[in-house]
Amino acid sequence: VNITVTDSASGPQILLSEDFNDGDYNGWILVEQGTNQGPMVWSAATGEMVQSSNVHSPIAEGISRLGTYAYWQAGTGWTDYTATVKMKSNDNDGIGIMFRYQDENNYYRFIWDRERSSRALVKCENGQFSILDEDFVPYAMGKYYQVKIVAQGSTLEVSIDDSPVLSADDSTISSGTIALYCWGNRGSYFDDVLVEGSSANQAPDISSVTASPSTIS
Repeated sequence: VNITVTDSASGPQILLSEDFNDGDYNGWILVEQGTNQGPMVWSAATGEMVQSSNVHSPIAEGISRLGTYAYWQAGTGWTDYTATVKMKSNDNDGIGIMFRYQDENNYYRFIWDRERSSRALVKCENGQFSILDEDFVPYAMGKYYQVKIVAQGSTLEVSIDDSPVLSADDSTISSGTIALYCWGNRGSYFDDVLVEGSSANQAPDISSVTASPSTIS
């Protein structure tokens, strides 16, 4: 008997696909940490996730940059994944993506700030912030960028429009969800969120088995 097994577990596993076209943000939890110029104002009514208040912590507090964010509640157990998000700013302050988010005091964050011409990959561990990598490039206001975050083991990478920009090797936080983040940015837009898990973490899925009898004389 000849047996053919087809393994259909090829390619990444889709953990989250969100385009906000339904006009709501069900499944996203909103958090406000900034103490100035609140409250936060989030909406998905236009088919994009938009935050339109200037809520922020004082600049004197340094790299913490506590503002507001929306995190995906169902992703707290995610480990290795790739997240892509379209984002744009109609203001000139901080906008970005948080990942491996566990709680308000433990996560990684990519923040892009036009006014200060900076991009930074930041770690928050037990409420203490440190910069893992940074460069000094401003964004163009009103332009959508595709941000790609790779979290694979201790490898952390950030790409903008398919060009690598920041990276670090850090194993402090091994799991957690993603969040859409802004600081002092009254025109923050996010869309087309896609999170894909590593195919190596999936169990094989046998989709078909065929058998043909041998000739017996």
